[in-house]
Amino acid sequence: ALDGGYVGYKIYRGIVNTTFLTLREAMIQIGITAVIVIGLSLSAFFMVREELRQEILAELQSP
Repeated sequence: ALDGGYVGYKIYRGIVNTTFLTLREAMIQIGITAVIVIGLSLSAFFMVREELRQEILAELQSP
């Protein structure tokens, strides 16, 4: 879908020599995107998890 949108945009802008990605190029781009999304998701999860753990410990220690 992203590749189709990108090719459509290039055709709209008047770039004549446009082609869709090959299977290999598409897999590389999908792989890079997946690694970035997974990395950001995991980092957000661990940041929230650590903050919640600190709040729970603080509440347990308060009288």
